Amino acid sequence: MDVEAAGERGVRQVQARALNEKMFGVNIAFWDATGVFLVACECGDAECTQSVGITPQEYEAVRRRPLAFVVDRRHAPGDQGESHYVIVELPAPVAQKIAVETSALEFSSHHFRALVSQLLDVLSANDREQALHQAGERLGRHLGTRACHLPDADPVRALEQICAAVRQLGFHASLEDVVGDTAVIRTPTCPLRPLVSERPEAATIDRGMWIGLVEQALDGVSARELSCETHGCLVRGEPCVVTLQLARASGSQSP
Repeated sequence: MDVEAAGERGVRQVQARALNEKMFGVNIAFWDATGVFLVACECGDAECTQSVGITPQEYEAVRRRPLAFVVDRRHAPGDQGESHYVIVELPAPVAQKIAVETSALEFSSHHFRALVSQLLDVLSANDREQALHQAGERLGRHLGTRACHLPDADPVRALEQICAAVRQLGFHASLEDVVGDTAVIRTPTCPLRPLVSERPEAATIDRGMWIGLVEQALDGVSARELSCETHGCLVRGEPCVVTLQLARASGSQSP
């Protein structure tokens, strides 16, 4: 493979790493609930949707090496022994071809759905709902940490900040209304909508994600004080409507 072709593959490897970074909070939640931690194979093949089982500690060690990637053993060149994954490192000439700024959005659409679907499949019925909600909250906090500014005590400003953060990620979202403790966000391209369309049970992750985002952006509230309902996610051509309760009614239970 020449340097130019290797450079294109290297860009896709960086994009796969960016997807795994986005998924890290969700993966940790699944690890806590099931002992399963899956990452997208970082082989750089645009058609690959394979996942790799690894521990968080092992993956953290790889993440500390910027040009090292986790690859399914079957996608790595040569005989790699018995391990189900290998660590590959980009050669210096290839690394020099890779742009500093790399977007994961184009890469992640089908990879994200494939990875989360595999995580959904390992959950037992007993802890599924709680694990999915916790995974969504972790994802929302992770996205909020990366995209939001400091928490704001004003609900309108905080929610506008959330919508701006979602737009920074490449999706559309706008604050439609805030009345008392109820806020409505309209999003025709909700980040998790394609996944929810394929796996309706993932709506629990979606609701948790919005709660995690609000907790990150709105000063002085915790996830247990928030609730979320989503409508229209499965209606073709209609926007997803996210209804957030910013303060739970007295005596209500956390999900």
